[in-house]
Amino acid sequence: LVTHPTNTHPRYLREVILPRLAEGAARQERHIDNLRLSIAPICVAARDRKTLTRRREDKRRSLAFLFSTPAYWPSLELFGWGDRGPLLRERTRQNRWQDLAEIVDDAMLDTFVPSGSYADVASHLRELYEGIADTLVFPMPDDPSEDADVAQALETLRA
Repeated sequence: LVTHPTNTHPRYLREVILPRLAEGAARQERHIDNLRLSIAPICVAARDRKTLTRRREDKRRSLAFLFSTPAYWPSLELFGWGDRGPLLRERTRQNRWQDLAEIVDDAMLDTFVPSGSYADVASHLRELYEGIADTLVFPMPDDPSEDADVAQALETLRA
């Protein structure tokens, strides 16, 4: 199973996804251990604070857009932000795209988007998903000068 980025928080995986997978496997007389769970969390890494801030704001806008879709609201509801989805959706219907991001506050962004230096993000992702995911998708930067940082982050994740 490959999860959608809005459904990758470890709490959502443990409380919603894994129990449903176990239930489905049991109904089919299969064992959940035969399933591979691949996750593609939204995360942000950067070498410097300015770039990190800019990338976080990009992800804030992405999250706002994604969570305007009702199918992704269960993650919001789990964390007590169930009221945000309808607000986001209403703004899209009003064609107020520029006003979406302000609904995603820092607490929400921090919950759904681990961020920091490459080393910090890799360590944090490892802590979050160890024992849950079989495969983790790590975002690649547009700037090839960051390739060495990404390589080190991947080594941290593999360790």
